[in-house]
Amino acid sequence: MIGALTRTPATLRAFGASRFATYSGLLIVAVVIVLTIQRVMKHDASFFFQILTIGIADGSIYALIALGYTMVYGIIELINFAHGDVVTLGAFFSVTLFAVFGLREDQPLGLAGAGEHYEQPEMTDGEIRGVVRAAAEHDTYVVAHSGGPDAIRQALAAGVRCFEHAYRLDDETAALLVRPGIFVTPTLCVTRSETWMRARGFEEHSIQNARNAADDHLASVQRAIRAGVTLVNGTDYPPGDLVDGTPAAVHELLLMAAAGLSPLLSLQSVSVNAARLLGIDDRVGQIRPGYAADFVAVAADPLDDLVTLRTISLVVQGGRVVREGAL
Repeated sequence: MIGALTRTPATLRAFGASRFATYSGLLIVAVVIVLTIQRVMKHDASFFFQILTIGIADGSIYALIALGYTMVYGIIELINFAHGDVVTLGAFFSVTLFAVFGLREDQPLGLAGAGEHYEQPEMTDGEIRGVVRAAAEHDTYVVAHSGGPDAIRQALAAGVRCFEHAYRLDDETAALLVRPGIFVTPTLCVTRSETWMRARGFEEHSIQNARNAADDHLASVQRAIRAGVTLVNGTDYPPGDLVDGTPAAVHELLLMAAAGLSPLLSLQSVSVNAARLLGIDDRVGQIRPGYAADFVAVAADPLDDLVTLRTISLVVQGGRVVREGAL
């Protein structure tokens, strides 16, 4: 589906449309479609997020609808963020157009599409700085999907605080990521969950891309662990989905531990570190007086054996038991 989107503008330009007119027209069409769908669905955003997850996996048109839906709200937010600042607004529009239509068709990145790679930076310094600046003005921060070290260093210099994947991290870049307030979410499960991908109907080239990146990805995460980078648990998959019988979030935690992260640091990746990244570590991420009392219980000490997290016996949210018994 994404590949089809990146080919469409080239086809339209063959009929004489300028680059600006092509993308502007496609953007307007997408907005009209999305506003109609939005009214029909009565603003049920969760529905669109669900079909986005499923649709991208199987190339469904519903994924396009979901992308358009999120794009509309992104445009509204970017206008609010920009406060009339042309530079910041331009950066946001550039990012939005690239994300939806693939402006740089000769440089596909990531693992999902046929022939995609992740070696080269895909955004300019100005685009990244514009996004970071707008986020900072609203007391929030920027997280970047990342592949190679050049792009990570570029984004780090522009103020990005957290990096997803880090498929190919070198020692020099890992050392830069150790600074306070910087986080990496390895998502090892992205390159180590073939059965889950097949069960969800991922195309063979996506599965092959993930398999081909697995060794580099693991070595990259091991460099981050040796350097002392602060890691956060994240999956790119619904965290409760089962991967070989284990919830994805637990699967990821076990993969991080297998890569060399200590049991304590593995547990901190899903608790205090995640809370610090989100800026809610004053009330979430620990079990102590005055905190939210969100926690799970297992039958044995996970510091002795993290595998015990595969069977959670108690879930407490806000001090209230929401599930009891083995999950």
